[in-house]
Amino acid sequence: MVLGRLVLVSVCILSWGMSGCNDDTLYTGSNAQVEDDNNDIGDDQDDDIDDQNNDDDGCSEPSDFSCVTCDIERRIGDPVCEGGQWVCPEGYVPPFDCEFIEDPPPCDGSAFDVGCVDFCGSDVIEPSVCEDGQWVCPGGMIEEPACGPNTCTGLPEVCCLEPGGSAITPDCVEGRWECDWAQCASGDMDGHWQETGRVDCETGETFVSEDPAAEFILFGGGGFEMTFASGLFETFKHYWGSYVYIRGNSEGTRGDLRVSVEGGNFIPESPEFFGTVTWLEAPAGLSRILIEDLTLEQPYPIDEPRACGYYMERR
Repeated sequence: MVLGRLVLVSVCILSWGMSGCNDDTLYTGSNAQVEDDNNDIGDDQDDDIDDQNNDDDGCSEPSDFSCVTCDIERRIGDPVCEGGQWVCPEGYVPPFDCEFIEDPPPCDGSAFDVGCVDFCGSDVIEPSVCEDGQWVCPGGMIEEPACGPNTCTGLPEVCCLEPGGSAITPDCVEGRWECDWAQCASGDMDGHWQETGRVDCETGETFVSEDPAAEFILFGGGGFEMTFASGLFETFKHYWGSYVYIRGNSEGTRGDLRVSVEGGNFIPESPEFFGTVTWLEAPAGLSRILIEDLTLEQPYPIDEPRACGYYMERR
């Protein structure tokens, strides 16, 4: 302290003369030195406090490790600073904390060697996945071979619609979708039909018969009556019996007709005959059909080509 004051006095004498220095100046300089020393001490204390705070709330040094998951994927994540230390987030650990995990054994062949389906009969086949050296189907899916060799593939079409609009679908029979057409029996053909032409079995040409079916009456209860033009008088009928008409598709544009003769004034040699019915375009109030694949036996011999198809109209 004394040495500092002597140095200050010397400076005052050299700079301004003795008149420029007084006790206030000397004391002021001395006090300023003390104040500077005190400030330095305070700054050091503040730095120590800041360092202590940093140690509590943050990490002063960058992390020197990464974090991983201990599963087969070994995902990498960054550590986070907590309480002044770098730690791994939840689900992650330092790499040296994981036990060594061997890679799973590979699968031979292709993922499509074992096809997977949502349900037996589906034609959408998904690939299998490799697990522990085996091709397996994902959860909820079925291995296609487990469905059996007679499994029907694809989604079946609607066989027909019931009068109320409910769909009749086919059954799977030995690997094929088959409709039970008996479920599709309908009254679409009920009414009075009259023949308008025939189809020659050999040439396929249309001709008009000398003795056409003048009255082919199909009743709502499943009965029928047949009268050819040659017997069209009073209440005469050539033969009668029962019939079943089955829709062949959901639109009702084709179907199958089965007629069983059960009595009459003329009994055909074949009391049952079957035909395929195709519905044709017709003006409003009129129905037109073509019945094919059958031959109606005539009550009397006629010199004309054998017919395999019959055009009919219903008013």
